[in-house]
Amino acid sequence: MRFTAALNILSKESFDDLARLAAHFCEMPVALIHFIKDKRHAVKSVVGLESQVELSDLPFFSHAVLQRDVFVVPDALDDERFSHHPLVTSGPRIRFYAGAPLISAESEVVGTLSVMNPSPKVLTPYQIESLRMLAQQVVRRVDLWGDLVELKRSVHEHRILEEHLAAEHAVAHVLAHAETLSAALPDVLRVICESLGWKMGIFWQVNDQVNVLTCAEIWRTPSTSISESERMNRESILWPGEGLPGRVWTRGEVDWVCDMADEELFERASISVKEGLHGAFAFPIRGDHQVLGVMEFFSRNREEPDDSLLEMMTKVGRQIGQFIERKRAEESVIRSAAIVESSDDVIIGQTLDGIITSWNSGAQKLFGCPAEEMLGKPIWILFPRDRLGAFSDVLEKMKRGERVDRYETVHVRANGERVDLSVTLSPIRQSTGKLIGASSVMRVINDRKSAEEPFAESEARFRRVAESSILGFIFWDADGNITDANDTFLKMVGYTREDLLSGGLRWRDMTPEEYRPLDDKALQDLITTGVCTPYEKEYIRKDGSRLSILIGEAFFESSKDRGLYVVLDITDRKKMEKMLRENEARREAILESSLDCIITIDHEGKILEFNPAAENTFGYRRFDVIGKKLAELIIPPSLRERHQAGLAHYLVSGESKVLYRRIEMTAMRADGSEFPVEVKVTRTFADGPPVFTGYLRDISERKWTEQERHRLSFQERMARAEAEEARQHMGFLAEASTLLASSLDHETLLCSLARLAVPYLADGCVVDLLEEDQTVRRLAVAAADPAEEALGRGLFRRYPSDLNENHPLQRVLQTGKPIFLPEITDEMRVSIARDEDHLRMARSLGLKSAIIVPLLAGERILGAISFLLTDSNRRYRPTDLALAEDLARWVGVAVSNSRPGRAARDRNEAPRGGEDQP
Repeated sequence: MRFTAALNILSKESFDDLARLAAHFCEMPVALIHFIKDKRHAVKSVVGLESQVELSDLPFFSHAVLQRDVFVVPDALDDERFSHHPLVTSGPRIRFYAGAPLISAESEVVGTLSVMNPSPKVLTPYQIESLRMLAQQVVRRVDLWGDLVELKRSVHEHRILEEHLAAEHAVAHVLAHAETLSAALPDVLRVICESLGWKMGIFWQVNDQVNVLTCAEIWRTPSTSISESERMNRESILWPGEGLPGRVWTRGEVDWVCDMADEELFERASISVKEGLHGAFAFPIRGDHQVLGVMEFFSRNREEPDDSLLEMMTKVGRQIGQFIERKRAEESVIRSAAIVESSDDVIIGQTLDGIITSWNSGAQKLFGCPAEEMLGKPIWILFPRDRLGAFSDVLEKMKRGERVDRYETVHVRANGERVDLSVTLSPIRQSTGKLIGASSVMRVINDRKSAEEPFAESEARFRRVAESSILGFIFWDADGNITDANDTFLKMVGYTREDLLSGGLRWRDMTPEEYRPLDDKALQDLITTGVCTPYEKEYIRKDGSRLSILIGEAFFESSKDRGLYVVLDITDRKKMEKMLRENEARREAILESSLDCIITIDHEGKILEFNPAAENTFGYRRFDVIGKKLAELIIPPSLRERHQAGLAHYLVSGESKVLYRRIEMTAMRADGSEFPVEVKVTRTFADGPPVFTGYLRDISERKWTEQERHRLSFQERMARAEAEEARQHMGFLAEASTLLASSLDHETLLCSLARLAVPYLADGCVVDLLEEDQTVRRLAVAAADPAEEALGRGLFRRYPSDLNENHPLQRVLQTGKPIFLPEITDEMRVSIARDEDHLRMARSLGLKSAIIVPLLAGERILGAISFLLTDSNRRYRPTDLALAEDLARWVGVAVSNSRPGRAARDRNEAPRGGEDQP
């Protein structure tokens, strides 16, 4: 795929230089490069022909791509396969053709590098070898562009990271400008979806009363049609550990689902997949001490886990959690301030030194002083002189951390009048617990009111309580009339106070027919026993809808036909109970139809549930295993002790390393055979000892697939490394080929080649030629370090050609076979040293690895090239040997071609009259 992607973006001009080089080396007027694309031949580059000539149907291509080496047609007119083709018999009249196959890293022929001539011709071995090497260079160029494609992919990943940061900044911006959580949620979900390109986001809120998650807000892109999924999520109740949000809530950590189709025991998953939602992730909304909610997001595509995204969303979850707690604290402060200010009681705040810090409206009414006059003044000015000591004692008692009970005292109003008060003194502390002040709540207890005043105050207090309560209060008579009611009840049933005052409200008319027997029985119990047990019923609202309530009733004292109803709206509770029943029904259906094994055990490890998938997987029948120990049935003997110890440890400490985590382990079938499974264990939170549910999946096939994927991945990495090394080698060979084609003087050529090999292929390079008299002449010495080069030259001058039979160079010159020395030992140096000085100089060179290859012209040995490494971190490998042999072959061909020219020049320069040389 990388090769094809690179080929698609490369222009024809990208290969023109290689086509020209092929034409130059092979001395041909026409050269072209073609690739196989979509099972058709496509010419990518052509030199030497007019552009209007159509070459895609050139008959040679279909034969050349079937070869693994250069395909040559010396004369197309003499070859019956091509002699009648129009491009042979007429313009451009192709007579000679040679094509080297382009072989990819996957060993597939993907095209050819071809040269052509209008007349018959024969290529030399050097030209054929050049054509091979240039064909490899074409493939390497495409691979280089493939690397560029990979680089662009990395840039794309960087852009994704920027999108992640943009999402984080967008959330921070929303939170900074939002007044309330309800106002912020839609925008938070929107900016995260839009920044990441995901389609739907959900905020799940923790309901502390029943310990479940409920849907608080959903946002989806306008173009996304997911009505059924949205409805299901709004109605869903998730228990701890249930589904993706439940897991995140329970564990307090981010989680990812690559494809909702893989999610077990999750009805939402099937609906999500049905509506095209696959990838999902969720992260907790964390406060200081607890998880406040969960945000969940969905994508149209299968999504692989993105660690950077999850890390960023963990931070976003903390941001949102801090925002929620801050807003709750602000609301609490506002409510507290409103309560204090509107209270009829006197509420005064003071520091530990007695300086007044708050003064509510009740204090202003009682003492006759506005707040602006009293703030900052000592509280002692409110006390008569004879009461100062008592208050000081109470304050000191609070400072010592002792409890202060309600006490009675006397204060003085602004007009000098004394007033008797009942005072409750409460400490004011910082969040750290440090005592910083006190709050005094005072009530007048003067015994100067008429007998009607206590009753009036009691009635007023009751009405205030009734009006501020979440309970509905109804004053009724036995005829079915409602004589009075609080606003809470009127709001419940949708009536106004005007409806009540008109006399048109009757509790009997508001009661559905099926509930009237319950009302009659409750009234009879009240008459008979004086007690009525609260019961559930419904009222019909003004708009015709029904209201679920819990109702209690009582007679007024000394009355049998008038009384009070206390009504609690339980509509939400009834709705939740219905949803819980439906959820339980769905749970049972999923349990039966799930493809995963679902096994539930109690705190003793005894099996409580064993679904059909578990029966099929383990080979047991459900009624045979219920009540039996799980460890004895499906856990191999080698793991049972660890399982039992882990269960016992959790029951004692509440700590577990496996709960809510997806782990792999070995399970055992009824026949005793063992197999790998993936398992996740969750705890069901209920009264009594804990119950655990495990979700198991046979992963035998998946484990084999993973092993095969790892093997293929390793092979791919090795192939890429080899391809990169081959690309570098070909780059070197291309430079070498250019050098070989530039000069006919073989000695100059070899000296330049030695320089070229350093430092790409070697730290040092030596070229030795074998003379006619079989003596060795050192033609060139090159080294990356000038000191090493000088030492090498000095070594040969001192020990010129007395190479003993153990010397590797001598063996190469005698046998014509290369010598590969990946590691040069000191024993090798000792074996070739002629004396102590020779050994000392050899050691000082510090050779670590070497390759010596012969220069051959046919069967004749011309000399040898030695490639040497002195760097302690490098060693030659077999691929380096192959490269050195390729280079030596090219050099041998070039030297053999250039020596006749040198000899001819020498003859021309010799004195006339000399004898002809044989």
